[in-house]
Amino acid sequence: MATNQLIDRISGHSTSGNRGRSSQDSVRALSGSSSYHDLLIEFPGITQPPGTPREIHHQTKQHIRLQPGSPICHRARRLAPDRLRDAQAEIELLVCEGTVRRSHSSYASPIHMVRKEDSIWRPCGDLRALNARTIPHPTPSAI
Repeated sequence: MATNQLIDRISGHSTSGNRGRSSQDSVRALSGSSSYHDLLIEFPGITQPPGTPREIHHQTKQHIRLQPGSPICHRARRLAPDRLRDAQAEIELLVCEGTVRRSHSSYASPIHMVRKEDSIWRPCGDLRALNARTIPHPTPSAI
């Protein structure tokens, strides 16, 4: 049964609302005044469904300065089939969400899988070789 309410499952608080049709699945605050309405206005990104590329709202670019030498390119490590499947699924999700993008760089670092507290496997990059060749940024006190 539809109640036309936005309900917080943790606290049980709710606020009434109206349903509308949209070509994109999401939640929007059209009008009203409640703590939920204020949150949706302040943080519109929380209503984006998974797989929606994020808009970049800054011009920040990072540059990692490295000591001279050939690119660091390690071979991929073999993963057990179940862990490989989990790694591929997680990486594909991050690409779809726009969190990461595919690279054609000559640099490559292997990944390994780490078990999270909820027993789900999480891919982690082994960046030790890259970190060893990175020239650190000057600390603010040294500037």
